[in-house]
Amino acid sequence: MANVVFINGSQPSVWIWLGPVLGLGGSILVALLALGGVLWTNSRTDRREFTKWRRDTLLRIAAEALESSLDAQAEYRIFAESEERRTRRELRTAIETSVRRINSAAGTFALIDAKDSAAKCSELHDSLLSDGLEEAALEINSARASADPQAATNTLLKESF
Repeated sequence: MANVVFINGSQPSVWIWLGPVLGLGGSILVALLALGGVLWTNSRTDRREFTKWRRDTLLRIAAEALESSLDAQAEYRIFAESEERRTRRELRTAIETSVRRINSAAGTFALIDAKDSAAKCSELHDSLLSDGLEEAALEINSARASADPQAATNTLLKESF
């Protein structure tokens, strides 16, 4: 440390103590501003990453739900066009996996706060299990199995999917 020499009758300079205090205060201020900038940037990046993850998840789950819906539709069609008489239980077993995946998609949508998509998946789930759709498939299957192709065609046209 430097030696300070006082001359008799003179006042010590205010910069002897004010200079280091201002330097320290300025350094602390700059460090706090830099820390605030880093925290702000990280929070913005986190929000962007969350938004990207949510969008990708919504897209993936929606694609799975659509695929399951198409699988269930194909199962209904295969069931209805079968030449053998089939039962309601066989139909439910055939579409069970697809319906379960759609129900799972509805739950996932609800977890990531996509309430509209969850509601649409629930509606799709309910419509795939509707009695009207099952009755139509059973009626078409029954008409085909009874070896009356005209009745089956008429039923298919009347109750088209």
